[in-house]
Amino acid sequence: MKIGDTRVGQAIRTTLKGVKYPYPPDYAREPDAGNDFVGLELEQCFDKDAQVDPEYPDTTTYNGDWVILDPQGFEYGGDGSSWSDWPSPKFPESVTLNPGRCYKGWVSLQAPKGTKIASVVWRPGGTETAEWLPKG
Repeated sequence: MKIGDTRVGQAIRTTLKGVKYPYPPDYAREPDAGNDFVGLELEQCFDKDAQVDPEYPDTTTYNGDWVILDPQGFEYGGDGSSWSDWPSPKFPESVTLNPGRCYKGWVSLQAPKGTKIASVVWRPGGTETAEWLPKG
């Protein structure tokens, strides 16, 4: 898929709306030495007629489910950070998806400065589910 395309699942539609690299840090958050932040703008919509098991509700993704790959195949992923206020607007993390609702916002990853992004992969629960390629 290309960035902007939607991955349609059984009950969830996931769109990587944009990639911003480098993504600007804020006053309290700086990337690790030698790295830049990579911002991923996401949207997930849960079908209005989706069945939800109250004992095992589906939750939204978090940055640990996303990786970027460079042209040599090296991966750079999220660390599962639970920053509650950045990046802004922040994609909600680990909340129960409500049928008929869409969730939007940004997650951030880190990659070495100057990394060329060949693709962005979504791996919820460790299962490779979708891949987006830069437009070009």
